[in-house]
Amino acid sequence: MYPKGYSPIDQEPMSVCKRTSFFFSSYALSTVLMIGMVTALATFPLVAWPKEVEYGSSSAGPVFSEPAQVEYGPSAGLDPLEPAAVEKDSRSGSVFSLGDFAKNFSSSVNFSTEEEYNDNVFLDANAGRSDFITRIKLGMKADLAGHYWNISLDYQPEQILYSRNADQNELKHQFTFSLNSGLDRKITLFRNLAYLEFSDTVTRENLYSRRQPHDESPLVHQTTRNELRIYPYLKKRISRTNSLEFGYEYINTGYSDSQATDREAGSGLLILRKKFSRRMEGNISYRLGRELAHGNAFQDYTRQEASVGLTDQVGPLLTLTGTGGYTWLMYHNMDDSEGTYWNIGLSGALPLMKVPVIFYQYANAYRNSVEDGLFRLRRHSLGGSYDHRIKVKGAVFTQTESYQERDWEDASWGVDGSFSIALHKKIDLVLACGWMHNHFKPEDEKVKSRSADTSLLFRVLPWARLTIGYRYSRRDSNLDDNASGYENTIVSVRADMEL
Repeated sequence: MYPKGYSPIDQEPMSVCKRTSFFFSSYALSTVLMIGMVTALATFPLVAWPKEVEYGSSSAGPVFSEPAQVEYGPSAGLDPLEPAAVEKDSRSGSVFSLGDFAKNFSSSVNFSTEEEYNDNVFLDANAGRSDFITRIKLGMKADLAGHYWNISLDYQPEQILYSRNADQNELKHQFTFSLNSGLDRKITLFRNLAYLEFSDTVTRENLYSRRQPHDESPLVHQTTRNELRIYPYLKKRISRTNSLEFGYEYINTGYSDSQATDREAGSGLLILRKKFSRRMEGNISYRLGRELAHGNAFQDYTRQEASVGLTDQVGPLLTLTGTGGYTWLMYHNMDDSEGTYWNIGLSGALPLMKVPVIFYQYANAYRNSVEDGLFRLRRHSLGGSYDHRIKVKGAVFTQTESYQERDWEDASWGVDGSFSIALHKKIDLVLACGWMHNHFKPEDEKVKSRSADTSLLFRVLPWARLTIGYRYSRRDSNLDDNASGYENTIVSVRADMEL
């Protein structure tokens, strides 16, 4: 069932032949560009750097180190501008060796069981339906690192059982697999030049980008999201302070719910990075690609992005990060759109007190919704935290969301905070609360949401803990039927073990 204000658009999906032709032509263009870049990079002198020099090592002078970047752009996957793993200029050793396996392999197994009473599992506006919910989770994590690759696996299946709604029983999957590797590093021409990033992630996500409920009920507006990302790229260190990166990123996103829009995206990236000093780093990037929405040709578009990024450790207690650029969106079946985007972050500690942290972040970027295409997000957030004997966190925010393909504009603002203190060396008390106001246009609906949580955490053993929790949440709408409103109370007992 669609939310109020939603009307499906009659459209003809792009044919399979057309989509296949598009991706083959896009990939062929990127392949030609990549071959040209390989040829160009191969002309640079292959400097025999000293073996003790490592990327990111301060002892070797001002070498290249990738800056931290806040997320931007409509890509829902990992951004190649985000920090990568530390690289080493290894000249020897087998790709897969038992020594590496024994030394660099780590794993853990976790188990949890939870019994929960929920007085409104479907988040109904009127009289809710209560239920007892049992959750059983048995998961594992594993990490393996070698000279030429890093592999990470995290699988967390969860069985959810309902006492009064047995037909809603389900097995949820949360899965993350990632691989980062240098390709053919033993070949002199490609040494420290060709790399690969691969990841596959399965998570749960809210189906609707508007009127999102909290996580009170796993039955309301939830869908399973599977994202596959493949990013082969070339990276050449031109000098001690400069590096050039060129790659092709492919992202395939699928959802279990038929109302959600599956997507495929392919884009080429070119990034020039520069380390100005030990405290300041910057980059210039350009992205060209296309995105197809399966079954909704109105959401197909070609995207270009050009940006400049900077990270500056202004002082020992203050860090500034920022990315600014321009986006061009060329839709295949509707009017084009373009505009600037920004991500600015400022974080630091108060003078003479290194524990408290304050932060400010401004974001102005295009994002993808699950089923309603792109929207433009503008968000300001200001907050702080303190972690010394007691833990205090708090933030205020304001944001607007303007949808590209629909006459929707949503505004919201709110505040949330948490407080925790150790009552005993093995007992913690945690309190949290939140308040948010939403204004949805053109419906002119105003929604107020508030929530309060409290929990007691008992550290029974170093590898086991028990948590008793209580949560109350309420949402009210100014519309007569109060369709978006609900009231919900949850009481839970949870046991966690990790070996």
